[in-house]
Amino acid sequence: MLRILFAAVALAATLALVDHPDVAFDSEALLSPVAVVESAPAPTVPASTSTAPSTLATVVSTSPAPAPKLPAPELAAPAPAPLPTSATTTTPPTASVAGPVTDPDETAYRFAVVHKATGLPARFNPCEAVHYVVNPKGAPPDAVALTQAAVNKIVAATGITFAFDGTTTEPAALPNAGPDRRAYQPERYGSRWAPVLVAWTSFAPGGLQQLGGLSNSPIAEKDGKLVKFTGQVLLSTDMPLPQESVLLHELGHLMGLDHVANPRQIMRPGDLSGEARWGKGDSAGLRQLGREAGCLSVPPPH
Repeated sequence: MLRILFAAVALAATLALVDHPDVAFDSEALLSPVAVVESAPAPTVPASTSTAPSTLATVVSTSPAPAPKLPAPELAAPAPAPLPTSATTTTPPTASVAGPVTDPDETAYRFAVVHKATGLPARFNPCEAVHYVVNPKGAPPDAVALTQAAVNKIVAATGITFAFDGTTTEPAALPNAGPDRRAYQPERYGSRWAPVLVAWTSFAPGGLQQLGGLSNSPIAEKDGKLVKFTGQVLLSTDMPLPQESVLLHELGHLMGLDHVANPRQIMRPGDLSGEARWGKGDSAGLRQLGREAGCLSVPPPH
């Protein structure tokens, strides 16, 4: 009796929805109780209620048959990634190269003087201090500080110790304008090689007005190697100059570097405006002129 009553209620709801076709409903969900009633064993019903099944049958026959429930489609599992084969696990061949890639700036240096037989450059002995003096006559007010700052950059690049011996009155020895500078001056500096002289002077007497600076140094040969032991660095008073850059450039010559065409090196000729610092090529060349090149034998002063 309860099952029939339940079915009648469900059918009443179905009829109400059928009368309003604009209402969307799930016919399968509403008719599922009826399916339960029909599949259950038929109970014994008194004759007075025999019209209910007939009404039920009539109502069910006017509704569309519920669509059979189809099993949910099985989703195909993603295909597993193919296992690597010997072709994919083999390291690809490395492109052949001639050698390590080198920054062209690092090779932008030249040595001013080299030994004809060995090709080794002329340089100072890095195992003893290089002494220097400054003549402040005609120089900028900060000439000593300017020189010491530039020398410190030489020390950092070469590893060679420099010793400042103070100021001097020794005049510059300009090329083409008198005798060369004497490398041994015991009356002025004692029984040793004269220190490196840094001075400012007019280049006009030597006809060198176009130059902003110059440097020179005597060179001795000993044991198949070329060694420097003194020199001078001169800056012109004939024209306004970027003092720091010119001084650093001329100290590079003193140590043994020559001009290079690379515009990013301080050893470039011509315009030296800009920051006074070593380029990569300058630094590479100075390392080969410095402590890592090893000690040299210096001839005794005479």
